[in-house]
Formats: sequence, C-alpha cells, structure tokens
Amino acid sequence: MLKNSELKRNWDRLILNYEKKYKGFSKNFNKGVSENELQKYEAQFGFKLPEHMKELYSICNGDNDRFIAGSILGMKFLTIEKVYKHWKLQNDLLSSLSKTDILNLNAQCTSLDPKKVKCQCFNPLWIPIADDSGGNYIGIDLDPDEHGEVGQIINFGRDENEKLVIANNMNEFVIQIADVIESDECKMEKFEGQKVFVFNDHWHAIDYLKAKRN
Repeated sequence: MLKNSELKRNWDRLILNYEKKYKGFSKNFNKGVSENELQKYEAQFGFKLPEHMKELYSICNGDNDRFIAGSILGMKFLTIEKVYKHWKLQNDLLSSLSKTDILNLNAQCTSLDPKKVKCQCFNPLWIPIADDSGGNYIGIDLDPDEHGEVGQIINFGRDENEKLVIANNMNEFVIQIADVIESDECKMEKFEGQKVFVFNDHWHAIDYLKAKRN
C-alpha cells in the first residue's frame, strides 16, 4: 500500500528533482524507520502522531550530515529522534515560563493567515520536522485556530513571531518543495566553503516562503 501512496509518489518525485539538479544529493536521505520505532516515539510524545507524519518517516527518517544544505528548502529535515528532542526542548522551555511571560511572548505573535494559526510563541501540539540550527522550525500543527486544518504545515520558533500556513497538509507540502526545487527559483551557492541553497536571493526558507505570499 505504501509503495502506491500519493505521499510516497510525491516524495519520490522530490528526490528525483534533487538528484537531477544536484547529482548525489539523494545520499542526504536516511532510510525510513520501522513501525515499532514510531510507536516508541509516539509513546514518548504522549499523544498520537498524525498518520501522514508516520507515513513520511516510514519512507525517510530525515537528513544525515553529508550536506550542510538541508532537504526542506535548505533547512534540515529532522530525524524522528531529533524531532522528539527539539519538541521536548521547546515544551520544557514553555513549561519553565510564568503565565505572564507566556502572555507577553504570545502578544508579540501575529499570523499572515488570521484564525488559521494560533498567535502563540509555542504550542505543545506543534511538532517540528525541519530546523534551521537557530531555534526556528517548520512543523506540523495539531492544534490550529478555528479556521485552520489539523495537520497543516506552519513556521514557529525563536525568530518566527509572524506565523503562516505553509501548506494545508504534508502531501501538499512535499509537492510544494518538489515544485520549488524543480524551478529556477532554487539555486545552490557556496557559503564559507559549503554549498547552500538560495531561493530568489533569500538564504532562509521561511523568509522565501513569506516573500512568495506578498
């Protein structure tokens, strides 16, 4: 069933697009994880992980460290181990704050999609799947605002006060990445001796995605 799933077909297209444009980039991807491993992490989270997330991680368990450029538009696609690590870190930080501190931080947040993403600094039901190594994430939203969709893909993190819906679901997100990689908007340039992605002169994936909305 997995071999013929829409998400699997679109993920295969994404890998093909990377390989056509940047020979050898497909070595950046880890093999998928077992169902038992996913169940283990689901127990650690303490809530059910979305099926599309589990399907994605059964196909590919994130990026390895062969390239500095991550596969999620330059951001690192987190392994399931790192997903839990980053989620727990953010959750522990939130738990350590006073209600007043949380209210003050939430007051600084806005949304490009009113009533779709909650204007919060962090939510325990936001699951990071991509990381910029600076405390900012692209992830899965399991607690959307009243007009949002459970499982929508959003941005959040230290510098991401302005939230947006990047895609309505995981499948749509994978298609979006594959389209960008295939387009002329994606280029690879050298930075401090390493190859990194640049998107229409934007060095950060989330900045690029926000610019596309304007």
